[in-house]
Amino acid sequence: MKDSFIINRYARSVVEVLDKEAYKDCLKDIALLEAIFTEQPQLIEILQTRLVRKNKKTTIIDALTEELNLKEMWKQLFFLLIQNGRILQIVNIIREIENHIYEKQNVVCVKLKLARELDQEITDRIIKYLEKVLQKEVIAEIEYNEDILGGFYAETGNMVVDASLKNNLRKFVNYNQQNKFK
Repeated sequence: MKDSFIINRYARSVVEVLDKEAYKDCLKDIALLEAIFTEQPQLIEILQTRLVRKNKKTTIIDALTEELNLKEMWKQLFFLLIQNGRILQIVNIIREIENHIYEKQNVVCVKLKLARELDQEITDRIIKYLEKVLQKEVIAEIEYNEDILGGFYAETGNMVVDASLKNNLRKFVNYNQQNKFK
């Protein structure tokens, strides 16, 4: 609970200092940073440890931010997190920054799970349905999972829409079992 409050506070602070015109650049930076930290998670541990000197950490941060659009902002954030002993939360913080930017743009990122690849027209209809339900523009991260059998399963940070065939079959079985005892 305390960590989520702190993560949210850092993310909110970053988004508050950004101009709306910088949102797109920030989102590109976030995608790049997530890729870097996914491929090389040891970088975060190196930045956290007290065994590595400050000048070495500065070199690492300079290399990390070299290709970013908002270099100075990221450098300041990294140094602040290191100073406050919070660098281990950097991945969560950048994801929360992304969420705050999407919220300001009335956009939501949805993990959309499908049983198999569908025609683009059907996928677009599912996304339009989700936009209607969520009342926001939807950015869909599509995954395929045969276990849902058909339909779809959509998940945001705080909401789930389970329109999978598997879930509907489960509901049908439960309904029939409940009616047997009446």
